[in-house]
Amino acid sequence: MQGDFCRMCGSKKIRMESKDILLESQKKTVKGVVIWVCENCGEEFLDDESRDKLYRSAKSIQRDTIMTN
Repeated sequence: MQGDFCRMCGSKKIRMESKDILLESQKKTVKGVVIWVCENCGEEFLDDESRDKLYRSAKSIQRDTIMTN
């Protein structure tokens, strides 16, 4: 997502933030995830560049597991 407008309400008042997100199912914390927050409705949107931090492919996870063991 580019920082152009809110996908929910259409407002152009959005700001970029960086957060640490806890993934309970994987029992890990992902640090420095960039999100866009609408100042009008409060909706949060994931930045395109942060998508890979949260949603890695199964092959890359398996490869990392094999390499660490």
